Amino acid sequence: MTTITNNRHSLLGRVLDGRGQPLDDGPELTENQRAMLELVAPAALSAPAAMYETGIKAIDFYAPLLRGGTTVMSGGWGVGKVVTTNELINTLATRHGGAAVIGSLERDQVDLQTKLGWLREGGTDAHTTVVFGKAGEGAMVAQTALALAEHMCVAGQDVFLVLDDAVICDATLPRLLGRLRFSRGHALTVLLWHGVDEPAGAALASYVQQADGLISFSAELAQQRIWPAIDGTQCDSRLFAEGQARAEHRQLRAAALALLRAGQGTTADAATGERVRRVLFFQSQPFTVAEPFTGKPGVALPLAETLRGFQALLNDARPDLPTERIYFGGALPGN
Repeated sequence: MTTITNNRHSLLGRVLDGRGQPLDDGPELTENQRAMLELVAPAALSAPAAMYETGIKAIDFYAPLLRGGTTVMSGGWGVGKVVTTNELINTLATRHGGAAVIGSLERDQVDLQTKLGWLREGGTDAHTTVVFGKAGEGAMVAQTALALAEHMCVAGQDVFLVLDDAVICDATLPRLLGRLRFSRGHALTVLLWHGVDEPAGAALASYVQQADGLISFSAELAQQRIWPAIDGTQCDSRLFAEGQARAEHRQLRAAALALLRAGQGTTADAATGERVRRVLFFQSQPFTVAEPFTGKPGVALPLAETLRGFQALLNDARPDLPTERIYFGGALPGN
């Protein structure tokens, strides 16, 4: 990974272990950089609930991110969690000048290179610091990653702290709960990767239960090539429960969920099945970080356009539009 040189305090583009020792070919950390490994003074979570608009239709519609909150990204391997995270980092960096810190534990000998590979392929490695540890080092990795994210936030950046669920343990929870999430208008937002097929200890279960949102990925949708493979019926966000989302958004989401659930039943008729297919096709979209693989330019859609598209499909307002034209694009064509 390439080290950023325009900021002498920056550790973006670096790969470290939980003790702050370089795992890349970069130089040893300076005194100022090592100071970034210490947690900043705790701060109250005092900021109004607000949505972080990602431009990803399925997320903004079904599970809008709470800025400064914690969102669980749940799903097994091969469902697109990694690519979606990469797109979120790309959006944060290119549209908002933000950065990301990833805290992860080694699952096998090639795991680190695999994770670094998808950062490079997506072009987000220069906007990310990776803190990587071995089994049993979860608390140390979590603290180092959290400290770096807090310092970046205090220094004037919006930050995604991306944590592997393997780092969540009894020793981790006190470090993550009640920590700094906002500083002078900037936010630290946590994304927790949760593998549904892996055992969850009490600490992880408690952290997931306290999360502000859930983005659930579906192997079935991935098999249908609905990318991102996000199952709206299993998603949630505190922004809906607290009435922060607009009334129109809440009503459209409720209508979409009712349709998707109706389509899951064995008695669903052909017309319902086709309406479900059109909604699922619309929520798919190409990502910028995946352009080398899809051959399609990435799309980021404003929430207003996302709502307009769902509204048209749910109201059957575009019977003239072939279903195939809805798939894997941005705004509803001609809407």
